[in-house]
Amino acid sequence: MRGRSRGGRGGRALLFMLPYPWRTAVTFLVAVLAVTASVWTVRGSESVRTWALDQIETAQLEGQTAAGPVFSGLAKDNRVALTFDLMWGRDYIPEILRLLQQAGVRATFFITGSWYAQYPETTAEIIAQGHEIGYLGQTYHHLTPLDEETVRKELSPFLEAGESIPLTLFRPPFGEYNDLVLRIAKNYGYRTIMWSVDSRDWTNPGPDVIARLVLRGVQPGSIVIFHGFSPQTPQALPAILDGLRVRGISAVPVGQLLGPYE
Repeated sequence: MRGRSRGGRGGRALLFMLPYPWRTAVTFLVAVLAVTASVWTVRGSESVRTWALDQIETAQLEGQTAAGPVFSGLAKDNRVALTFDLMWGRDYIPEILRLLQQAGVRATFFITGSWYAQYPETTAEIIAQGHEIGYLGQTYHHLTPLDEETVRKELSPFLEAGESIPLTLFRPPFGEYNDLVLRIAKNYGYRTIMWSVDSRDWTNPGPDVIARLVLRGVQPGSIVIFHGFSPQTPQALPAILDGLRVRGISAVPVGQLLGPYE
C-alpha cells in the first residue's frame, strides 16, 4: 500500500464529517483537480500521476469501506459494469439476454421482490446465463420519506429461507437515499450501488442517442444504468457493446468490478 501524509489523513477525517452526497461530490472534485494538475506538470512525472490515481481510488472506494453508496469502480481497471433495473414488465428482457450472451458479456440485473414474484422463470434464466442479481427493494418505492420500520420492510430480503439467490447489492429506487436508507442497507449486508453513467433509456430518446450518451460518458470503472422496460434499450445495446469492444473495455458484473466488500 502506498503511504500517505498526515495532512492527507487529516483532510480525509474532515471529509468524513460531511453528509454522504456532499462527501462524494467533494472527493470527486479533488480527484478531477488532481488529474488536471498532472497535465500541467512535466510529462512523465510518475509521482503526480500516482497521487492523482490515489485520489480517484479514494473517491471510488469510499462506499466499499463505509456505509456510503458506490458510484463506480477503479479508474485504473479497463472494465465497466452494465446494470439493468427491472421493476415493470419483462417484454424486452429475452432480447437483452440474447444480445449479452452473443457478445459474451455478463451484467447485473437489479430486481424488486414483486418483479421476482411475477417472473421467477425469467429471474432463473438471468442467473443461468451467468448474470448477477441486485436488489431494488420489495417494491419500487420512494424510500426517503418513510419511517425506519417501513424502510426495513422494503429492504428486507424477498426470498424464502432455503432459496439460494445471494442478495449483496442494493440500488435505492429512483437513486434516492438518506442516512437511514444507507444504514439499514448496510445492516442487511448490502452494498449500496449507484451509477456514474445514465443511459436515459427511460426517456426513449432514440437508440442512437442512448448509445451516444453511454459511449461518450463511459470510462474505465464506470457503472452504467439501463432499464428493462424501455423498448429502445435492446435496440441501443449492439452499438454500445461494439463500441466498448473497439475501445478494449470489458463489461463485467458489479460485484466483479468492485471486488470484495470490506
